[in-house]
Amino acid sequence: MVKMFVQDGPELLVQYYFLDKYVTTSPPWGLVVIHAISTLIYMLLLLKIIGVLLRWDKYILEKYDDGRIVPLLVFLGFVVLTMTMRDVGAIYQYATGSIAQECLEVTDIGTLVQTPFRAGCMNAADWMVILGLGGMFISPIILLVWCAIGSLLD
Repeated sequence: MVKMFVQDGPELLVQYYFLDKYVTTSPPWGLVVIHAISTLIYMLLLLKIIGVLLRWDKYILEKYDDGRIVPLLVFLGFVVLTMTMRDVGAIYQYATGSIAQECLEVTDIGTLVQTPFRAGCMNAADWMVILGLGGMFISPIILLVWCAIGSLLD
């Protein structure tokens, strides 16, 4: 999980915002298949996390009676949401093959610059990726505070 958070996650997001969003020719079908399969895996993980949160069965109550597992599950949910929406956004770009005018800028010296974070360039999947990233960074802080409060109350 830590490897994904500090190495793979940022690498995949840079690839999404600066490469996948700019595919305009025939889609790389191998990548489409990989994105589709990983999206299904992430969706199954997300459903599993939601199921655990909704069930909150006897075992979890006995092992984590103070509820410290909740922020961890929320963190994992944000990881899954981020990666799922990244895959959905890439598949959408491969399917449409068009780039919004706001995604590119011509500089004064005539070079073309990618601007994937402009408001007109961002689609719903892009915003969900940013929301998921924010949740990924805030969740560990909430977990630490939750654990600190729990240990103070013990």
